Amino acid sequence: DVGSYFLSGAILDDFKLLYGDWTLTPVETMLTMTGGLILLQFDKPIYDFIQKYEPEVVDKYISPVLSKLGEWPVLLGIAGAMVFVDPELSKEMMLAMLVDAVNTQVLKCLIGMSRPDVTEEPTFIGPTLNDDYKAMPSGHTSATFAVATVLALRYPKYSWLIYSAASLIGVSRITEGQHWPSNIFFGAMVGVASARQVHEHRLDLVVLRLQF
Repeated sequence: DVGSYFLSGAILDDFKLLYGDWTLTPVETMLTMTGGLILLQFDKPIYDFIQKYEPEVVDKYISPVLSKLGEWPVLLGIAGAMVFVDPELSKEMMLAMLVDAVNTQVLKCLIGMSRPDVTEEPTFIGPTLNDDYKAMPSGHTSATFAVATVLALRYPKYSWLIYSAASLIGVSRITEGQHWPSNIFFGAMVGVASARQVHEHRLDLVVLRLQF
């Protein structure tokens, strides 16, 4: 049961499994870092361009709705609803979200990048607990891509549709003025990596075998 999971130390075994190896290949890691670092150089002009030419209907109606879809309660509701369709998939989605939340929050606090509504230019201050400087990576985007990746791995035929929807939610964080483009890119990568951490070890993780 859940109690013995913590008391027996099984949670530590799961932790070692999840963080014992890196889920992205060396090529994927190199491409991610290279693409992200290049994008960082163009954060300001891309952000300004999107803000300037964003249609009013998107700004007032579409973007706020998409952004809400990337919030934890909504994603958790989707994962919870899946228990009636596929209980194992539901557990995997929830654990992917949890792992992603840990990964994302640690990175946010360590990197310390300003949000667009705080400074005119992307600014780094290093380790911080100040939410104004927790833009990198985007939490909405990483959580959305964590859920999307679990679904895409289960339903590869529809992966293009799943990732397209996740991408729209990520872009909405730019149009909402909460993140720079690089934050969305790295957020997506963190979400994918977090979900793959869980998926690749799903048969060995004790937590996924617990009965709730």
